[in-house]
Amino acid sequence: MYTILRGSREMPARLCVALGFFDGVHRGHAALLSRVQAQARELEASPAAITFDRHPAAFCGQVPPPLLSAPQDRAFLAERVCGISRTLCLPFDYSVAAMSPEDFVDRVICGELKAVGVTVGANYTFGAGGRGDAALMERLCRARNLAFSLVAPVTEEDAPVSSTRVRNCLAIGDMESAERLLGHPHMMTGLVGHGQRVGRRMHFPTANLQLDDKIALPLAGVYATVTELADGSRYPSVTNIGTRPTVDSREDITIETHLIDTAAELYGAEIRIWFKKYLRPVMKFADLSELAAQISKDVAKAKALGV
Repeated sequence: MYTILRGSREMPARLCVALGFFDGVHRGHAALLSRVQAQARELEASPAAITFDRHPAAFCGQVPPPLLSAPQDRAFLAERVCGISRTLCLPFDYSVAAMSPEDFVDRVICGELKAVGVTVGANYTFGAGGRGDAALMERLCRARNLAFSLVAPVTEEDAPVSSTRVRNCLAIGDMESAERLLGHPHMMTGLVGHGQRVGRRMHFPTANLQLDDKIALPLAGVYATVTELADGSRYPSVTNIGTRPTVDSREDITIETHLIDTAAELYGAEIRIWFKKYLRPVMKFADLSELAAQISKDVAKAKALGV
């Protein structure tokens, strides 16, 4: 039933699970993942994060929000930021959406995952229509001799840290506030596709990122970023999100990244872009030479920031 996103294919005999969607893996999620690691040490078990392949809101009569991170990125961040080496992904389909809270614990937590411990956040909901809450999860766990841990919300400026707050920061280009909420820079992953090579003609070659259309995009504009390659090497970069009014009149949104001081060939490669600071809005220039002059200024700003 589950997919192993990260970690050994051989499942441990004893598993402690942190339950949540983990969109963006923000500081609240980090607290949850820290607690499940402590619970696993106490029980001589292995910790794991459990996420879903799609947002449960789609099965509750709601419009799901754009995602901060795809499942594979959640697994990557859980390990990179929080030290959780095992992340499992459950398919959220109509059969899961229809499960009662009791069935979810018996069939998924005890049956499929064979967990010995469960960790949830204070606002956790589960079961058909989200009828189960953290208090019910605790009662069901105790009745089945499962260890249970509850994690209080993490707050920032007197309000709980949430994926919604991070999305709101992205919508206005406030990457510094997003980073405070996340505990790490906002990150997007995608494959590099072929573009029109306009940047190369201006001596600023760009990697054109192909991204899942379910992923939330930051405010259109130019950003100081860090681009990470599959081998772990990282380069300061500038990233443009939006249309390209100087180049063509199309309304397509593109994500183009120029890696500073490197000529790495990236076509077909998967890259990660870490967003540090919004630099300027998308602008239309008189010609490519004027655009190239502005890109030079963008690069200088990114270097000055030390990204």
